[in-house]
Amino acid sequence: MDSWNMTRFLVYVFTRLVQLVVALVCIGFQADSRNKRPSGSVDVTERNTEIAVYVVAGITAGTALLSILLHMFAKTRQRIEKSRMAWFTMLFNFAVFVTWIILVLINVVAVDCSRKTDGTWCRSIKASLATGLISAMFSLIVTLRSVSVLVRTNRIRV
Repeated sequence: MDSWNMTRFLVYVFTRLVQLVVALVCIGFQADSRNKRPSGSVDVTERNTEIAVYVVAGITAGTALLSILLHMFAKTRQRIEKSRMAWFTMLFNFAVFVTWIILVLINVVAVDCSRKTDGTWCRSIKASLATGLISAMFSLIVTLRSVSVLVRTNRIRV
């Protein structure tokens, strides 16, 4: 592997590692919020978005871990880049990006920490959403990398 390909590979693995850590931190903030809040102070929107954050963060972390493991082997990496899996990766990461953005927007509008009696748990939700937004940005980076792979292999004509 020449130096340019090695650099691209290391940047990709580092991006996925950071995405994995950020998704796990997001789950941690969400769990911290769940432990701190009083039992009857959660409305339906907060409960539903909390479940959605757990699911999306879990999918993000699982996808990042699986992607790292698959890209560790040169033959697997080459097969992914030359098959339809490259298209799937691009679309899946874009879907994760859009889902994070929608979750963050719903929570920004629906959750008002100033009306909560004990605001520390509400601030943990906001911290969880901030890390979710960071994870969304890494999903966008991976999506753009997938587009560049498709352009480089002449599967998208520019």
